Amino acid sequence: MCGFRLVLVLSSLVAGAALCAAAPPGAGKSRPAGRPGEVNTPPAKGERFPDRLKVGDLAPDFVLSDPTGKREVRLSSFRGQRPVVLIFGSLT
Repeated sequence: MCGFRLVLVLSSLVAGAALCAAAPPGAGKSRPAGRPGEVNTPPAKGERFPDRLKVGDLAPDFVLSDPTGKREVRLSSFRGQRPVVLIFGSLT
């Protein structure tokens, strides 16, 4: 019975090694989720703000259009007023 277990363990190890060797390169690496054909590239130099703001730093200014698309609104136009809360979502 002990010899059978040894043969079973050794054959399992050999089969596992063969499966690992047959895996394509990079098969174990995780990939960001996305649609087929979608490519994510790094931003151009100077295109991004630093990833983190320090406490007390001003938020970077940006411009958005209102839902009708007729008027543009700047974040900086709200400085000194009540806090601005941005909510992003999807109704799909």
